[in-house]
Amino acid sequence: MKINGRDVSFLRTVMANCKIAEICPDGDIANARMLFEGNYQDSQRTAAKFMAIMSEGYEENKKFREGGVYEPRPLTEEEALNLTEEEFSEAFGEAIEAYAGEKPSVEAEPAKGKKKAQTK
Repeated sequence: MKINGRDVSFLRTVMANCKIAEICPDGDIANARMLFEGNYQDSQRTAAKFMAIMSEGYEENKKFREGGVYEPRPLTEEEALNLTEEEFSEAFGEAIEAYAGEKPSVEAEPAKGKKKAQTK
């Protein structure tokens, strides 16, 4: 998505997993679902930190894939916290999708050879 005039993307890397684990309860990534619990301000700050980590994952990955010539410019926590609520929610949704590994669904045709039941 476009944030402050640049494309911002998110990627779950090993580095991102380690940094997310550090902010999880008990320092355990198994507790990642609990990250966004609590009062409004704490959950929003944690969401901003989560987005910054996931953006850094994408940017650092891109730097290494492009032979070190790419200059990373990840979304920062401060930058995330200064988005509008709509932009913040959209960015957070994209970061969560990247973390969960969700891909756009593709419609597939039914397997050939299977007959559909006919109704009379």
